[in-house]
Amino acid sequence: MKKTFPLHKIYFSIVFLCFSALFFAQQKPSDTANISIRKDYALPNPTRYEAFYDVKTGMYYLYPKIGNTVTGAPIVLTPKEYSTYTLNNSLKDYYQQKAFGGNLYKEDKKEAEKKGLIQSVTIKNKIFETIFG
Repeated sequence: MKKTFPLHKIYFSIVFLCFSALFFAQQKPSDTANISIRKDYALPNPTRYEAFYDVKTGMYYLYPKIGNTVTGAPIVLTPKEYSTYTLNNSLKDYYQQKAFGGNLYKEDKKEAEKKGLIQSVTIKNKIFETIFG
């Protein structure tokens, strides 16, 4: 008598393997879930411009420098262009200072904590001392 292998056992084993792969799939460890990876690797531009005024021509020369080394040809500006350039730079610096502005408040707060909430007033007057002690 010939024994046949029951087909339902094959189906059961295939279904079991599929579902076990779903349940035991690789998962992220919980300790790495809070790690943030920085994706912005841009460095600030180290180039600064140093201005010189030429009295003979009445023009401003902006030399690009990195450290103490001149790195390129100068940019020549008229006095009006130079005033616009300095205005734009001062506005940019002002708004950057305001954007990171908690720093000024924090410094004032630290000074206030050192001095106390009410600043002390010294008055060198004998009449005032006799009245108020």
